[in-house]
Amino acid sequence: RAVERSVNEDLRETVKATQYGVIGNGVADNTAALAALASYAAASSAGFNTLCLEFPAGIYKYATSPNWAMPRLEIRCSPGVVFEHTGSGPAMVFDGGASGGGVYGVKLTGNPLIKGNASTTDGLYIRAVHHSKFNARVRDVSANVLRTQWAVCDEFDIRSSPLGEPAFSVTPTTGFLLDICGAGEQTSACTFYNPVLAGATGYG
Repeated sequence: RAVERSVNEDLRETVKATQYGVIGNGVADNTAALAALASYAAASSAGFNTLCLEFPAGIYKYATSPNWAMPRLEIRCSPGVVFEHTGSGPAMVFDGGASGGGVYGVKLTGNPLIKGNASTTDGLYIRAVHHSKFNARVRDVSANVLRTQWAVCDEFDIRSSPLGEPAFSVTPTTGFLLDICGAGEQTSACTFYNPVLAGATGYG
């Protein structure tokens, strides 16, 4: 017999990261696999679907972050997910572009740990991403726990602290850097839920 589905169910697609060869064993280099997963997500976001990428518990190593700024994309993490950045630059990138309206409706959920190294600059780099939600823990980055350039009406639940956890191997100089993208494109109207920032050598 026919099964009734809501419109929201019809427009939602869920994909497991492991379907694209992403391996959370703490050893494999997932740079190419994550790039392939992001390419699929970008093609999917061209329509009206909401795409959910599911990451099971594991340590996902990679040298370069894909750009995860895609409309209606949710990166859903199970408890125990670690994104371990082994290269240089930002650990996790959500870049909606230097001009234009930007990207809306992005979600990072499940409180994953974003772990950098001495060459990692920003834990989360977010530019021109609006009306979105980000939940994560960040450690071992050299510059900023979170850097935004033109973020409007975003919700942040971000924690970075060695309290109750192992000491930082790399200490950030800045907690949250809320920056502009261009004239009149400042970070504004964002909400920060219980931010925990401890151990930064410069500004919180």
